[in-house]
Amino acid sequence: MSSLKTTHGNGSEQGVLNVKMRAMVALAALVILPATARADNNTLAAAKNVLIGSVSVDALGAAPADQNWFRYSTVAGRSYCVEVDNGESETSVRDTAVTVIASDTTTTIGSNDDVADEPAASLLSRFCYIATGGDNYANVTDGVVGAAAGTFRFRVIDTTMFCPWFFSGNGYEAFILIKNTTGAARQAKVSLYDPAGAGLGTPQTGNLTANGSFNLVVSAASPTGFGLASAFGGVTIAHDGPPGAMIANVTSLNFNLGISFDTPASPRQDYR
Repeated sequence: MSSLKTTHGNGSEQGVLNVKMRAMVALAALVILPATARADNNTLAAAKNVLIGSVSVDALGAAPADQNWFRYSTVAGRSYCVEVDNGESETSVRDTAVTVIASDTTTTIGSNDDVADEPAASLLSRFCYIATGGDNYANVTDGVVGAAAGTFRFRVIDTTMFCPWFFSGNGYEAFILIKNTTGAARQAKVSLYDPAGAGLGTPQTGNLTANGSFNLVVSAASPTGFGLASAFGGVTIAHDGPPGAMIANVTSLNFNLGISFDTPASPRQDYR
């Protein structure tokens, strides 16, 4: 710095140069430090807010950046998948584990380390469930002790399926047909709503075997239906499988008239 003083006699020029030098040093420090050293969501209290369906790119490394916390909003009766993937340009091994915490910040809803069911993902993690509502929290950790710092991608997907129409009564019957597309047992929760969005009857929950089905008739008594002799509106199907684990169709049929209306159920989000 003494040589700089000799070169520049003007005090104002010297001050500007000093500011520039300090900025360069600070920038160099940020570049040298691993990204994980700058993690600020390594506690539940500092959980990073994420939008459902968005992708967050974060880093894992040595403590205190050996865990990341995320917070997202859920709706009771809908289903979600929490997924952890390698960073888009990450070359180091990521062996993540994820744990999902309820809105009370203490109750563990579930966890996963190494996705074994289809679609499988070696060393990565995914946890899918039917929510009870409120803000939920996800904790991501790295299972490789002493692993080099690296990035990962985190996202939460709404996997709920929606069907816009069913009609039961006056000679019509409504059939709700659900298919498990995976080789693992799943659970589905089916809810009915009138056109104004108010719930109809009691939601029905069924267990689907691997590649199995779960079928309901709106007028039938529980557990094969809702016990509604006359009703119309829409259908919501939540499940604990990954995106695409369920396909469903609702058919409103009049046997005497030979008339039927088929309304497929669709997810509300694009899973790309």
